[in-house]
Amino acid sequence: MEAVRNNAHAAFTTSKRVVMFPKRKATHYLHPAMREFISRRHMVFIATADARGHADSSVRFGPLGFVQTLDENTILYPEYRGGESLASADNILENPYVGMLFIDSFQHGLELHVNGRAKVVENAELLNSLADGTAHEILETPLSAQNYSAEMLEPLVQATLTINKPRVERWIVVKVTGAYIHRAKHVPLFRKGKRKDIPRGTVEQNFTGSGRLTASALPTTLG
Repeated sequence: MEAVRNNAHAAFTTSKRVVMFPKRKATHYLHPAMREFISRRHMVFIATADARGHADSSVRFGPLGFVQTLDENTILYPEYRGGESLASADNILENPYVGMLFIDSFQHGLELHVNGRAKVVENAELLNSLADGTAHEILETPLSAQNYSAEMLEPLVQATLTINKPRVERWIVVKVTGAYIHRAKHVPLFRKGKRKDIPRGTVEQNFTGSGRLTASALPTTLG
């Protein structure tokens, strides 16, 4: 990945910037500022590809801090019920390399890019391992078993089991291979508003009014 990045920089920028980029920005782990940044995000973009290299991009939303950094090399996040999560999981089973993009679009316009190798862990498997003290083996961390307990994920699990909330079906464990923070001057800054709840499985007429994109408005074939 570093060689590809340097080739791109060599083609489109000066040699000095090629050399300085990895030294100033890229790391092979998550330093404390990166972990703090992730803990304050409600959203992450996920990039995966299958064994043939066919790429897929998707977005994940959850409670504040739903993406957890267990240590400087390990990220854990839940996959909720839904077809989109299955597409990512299928790709990871074929090709473990993933890219994650965390964006702060409310204050500073920062981006945190994280690359790594991922694996899929079913919900029951992880919860059982937390109960019997073997989670460190599944999560592949150097930390001792006592650093993990069922209480570690309890708030997140409970937040996803309430009425009209999606259930956690599986978890994605990402072993970090590279990360860097980028201040993107073109990231628009937003202002948070009140969420209008729409029950799962239903479509509100006012939400899909004239001029707004809906699934039924799309052609059955593209091209």
